[in-house]
Amino acid sequence: MMAGMGGAIVGIVFLGVAAVYLVLGIGLWKLQNWARIVTIILVGLGLIFNAFGLLRSVLHLHVVLFFMQAVVTAIDVWIVVYLLKPNVKQAFGGTDL
Repeated sequence: MMAGMGGAIVGIVFLGVAAVYLVLGIGLWKLQNWARIVTIILVGLGLIFNAFGLLRSVLHLHVVLFFMQAVVTAIDVWIVVYLLKPNVKQAFGGTDL
């Protein structure tokens, strides 16, 4: 009984996260500056967690996990650098961040 309720709660949380990403994706598609800023913030938070993942994989000597985390980290860094470029900022109509 409790496992079923836990699964339902997890499912609802995942649906909520999916809804947030859907709204964010539509905002990016329409070149909304708020979506660019939120994406930078979320990817930045992801980079913090990726740093912990890289550290954990080094400490536990998981080579495959390290390379997977390194690829994800590199992609996240590229996203942030790209969204902070002046011409991209201008395309989104933003002057901040």
